[in-house]
Amino acid sequence: MNTMKVCNGLKKLCFASLIVLLYGCSTGQYTIDPKQVVLNTGPPPPYRIQSRDVIKVEFPMTEKHTQEVMVRPDGSIIIDVAGEIKAAGLTPAELAESIKEKSARRLRNPEVGVTVVESSQKIYVGGEVGSPGVVPFHEGLTALQVIFERGGFRNTAESNSIFLIRTDKTQMTVKNLKLEEIASHFVSANDVLYVPMTGVSKANLAMRQFIREMVPFSAGYSLP
Repeated sequence: MNTMKVCNGLKKLCFASLIVLLYGCSTGQYTIDPKQVVLNTGPPPPYRIQSRDVIKVEFPMTEKHTQEVMVRPDGSIIIDVAGEIKAAGLTPAELAESIKEKSARRLRNPEVGVTVVESSQKIYVGGEVGSPGVVPFHEGLTALQVIFERGGFRNTAESNSIFLIRTDKTQMTVKNLKLEEIASHFVSANDVLYVPMTGVSKANLAMRQFIREMVPFSAGYSLP
């Protein structure tokens, strides 16, 4: 796994925790600059192919030309009937159109389809889930599926208030998902899902920490 990507993911999870803290301490409004963080209500952006993605290029009319290739570090791929093509940064539909144009030099009226078989991009999951960490991204993945991939909700989870944090080059968007939404809400590559702790669990944790740090007790006693 790319070390830089993991570090960036950890930074996102830490920032997600800060977002949740600020949100919980406010009166329902975000306390950070709205020019940098906005509430997201729209669909996820289209997936864009990245280096080290594995993609399948299909030619339905001439199946012998169908290939499965990995995008090279420089972002390009080589297709037998189309030659070298820049793939990174394109959506599957855009890449299919590019391959179609180039393969038309050798094939008559080619039809081309592109699907991402294995993505190099991840979803980052933190907070009150069984095993915080990363989940490989693929199109059609829902927030609920991502959470189940990381062990589901802990008993201490506030499952009716899940934060989805999405970043791009210019801004960060935050969406607060309710339990009934997560089964149908699709995630995007490099999203962060953060499941906060319930208010009761926070109170219990604070009490236990207070007892451990401030109240002397015999080694013969244990905390519940």
